[in-house]
Amino acid sequence: MLAPEELLCVSQWLSPAFPVGGFAYSQGLEAGVSSGDVCPDTLEDWVDGVLRYGAGRMDAVLLCAAARGEDVSELAEALAVSSGRRRETLEMGAALGRCLRGSFDMEMPDGAYPVVFGQAVRARGLPLEPVVVLFLQSLTTLLVHAGQRLMPLGQEKAQRIIAELGPVCVSVAGEALASGIDEIGTATFGADLASLRQDSLEVRIFRS
Repeated sequence: MLAPEELLCVSQWLSPAFPVGGFAYSQGLEAGVSSGDVCPDTLEDWVDGVLRYGAGRMDAVLLCAAARGEDVSELAEALAVSSGRRRETLEMGAALGRCLRGSFDMEMPDGAYPVVFGQAVRARGLPLEPVVVLFLQSLTTLLVHAGQRLMPLGQEKAQRIIAELGPVCVSVAGEALASGIDEIGTATFGADLASLRQDSLEVRIFRS
């Protein structure tokens, strides 16, 4: 369990108001919507796949490894499936490190976003399981809100999707806690191809 002070700390780090720039990225969702692969009726399945088999699970494993003190910085960068995803994780990681140094007086290096987050968890001695669950819920919220900006998706349906994916976040967090780096892998071919197509969109809202 997170103590009240710890809960406030993690909630602040994952808040949309914390200036890491997550709103600028969609992890290829924009390209998926543009090609017709994602619509309001299939968005939940898309995000579910990302959480279980894609960037969600991978980033959760990297976060856990970094929180345990493992050096996974180069691995995290190498695992980025596209230039957009690499830019996303490095820029968000740099912004997170900068904010932690400036607002929390923490000596944090730059790096991939989940790695810096894991290092911050280790530095503050936070319990890992609830942090990973909240981290995955934050990713879920980011992708669903991106879907709202790309499609006619109402607020109530968006919140229902986030709520229904809550148990998935809990399940994936448990798997990540029990997994080592040698068990990292993804199998989200549609999302990966969309991420590769994202940079070639003539008109786009998101950077990845």
